[in-house]
Amino acid sequence: GGISTASGTYVQYDNKFYILTVAHGIVGGCLGTSFMTEKGLHLCKKMIEINNIIDYAIVEVDEIPERDAVHIPQHLPRGHQWKKDFSIMTQTYYTGFPNAMGPFTVNGKVAGYNENDFVYLHSYGWSGCSGAGIFSEKGRLIAYVLALTVGQTQYGFNVTEDIIIAVPLFKIDWERAVKTAKEKTHYEQEERSSIHSKLSDSAESDSGFGYSNP
Repeated sequence: GGISTASGTYVQYDNKFYILTVAHGIVGGCLGTSFMTEKGLHLCKKMIEINNIIDYAIVEVDEIPERDAVHIPQHLPRGHQWKKDFSIMTQTYYTGFPNAMGPFTVNGKVAGYNENDFVYLHSYGWSGCSGAGIFSEKGRLIAYVLALTVGQTQYGFNVTEDIIIAVPLFKIDWERAVKTAKEKTHYEQEERSSIHSKLSDSAESDSGFGYSNP
């Protein structure tokens, strides 16, 4: 299997802890996923959702004592705050690991939008910063880093490292994602219980065979 590195944001929702990152940074499922801080590695506890359409992953982890979690939805914009935080030239900040260095905190400004409600930031990024949470000047979590733009020149394709594509946090339905994961876990537990019950019944049936002495 391959190795992928990305940035992420440590969040708390409904008294549980998660890492929000990008789907393209997950290459080995839960068993192959871990998160590093200056105190060491923190393992994936459960994969809540991998959304390949808008490229995000929500991964449940145990509490990370050396980090303060961003509380969802308390630390998200509300109502008109979304429009204000995404106004053109509004200041933004993210902390991530561009080019496997850092953590670096990088500022930027909202530069524009596209038809999918994605946001363009005039900032800086490089491989490894995908998944980093983007914050407003008020400290609200407003988006995550998705990718850099790629432009074509007379010499071929070049990465435009000062234009970042970001996905607004209002595109993630936390309640639905967590509820779906709980239902999936419950279904899998029932399936395992059913299989175990069938195997037990089969074993009891086999033990009932008698053999005559020669």
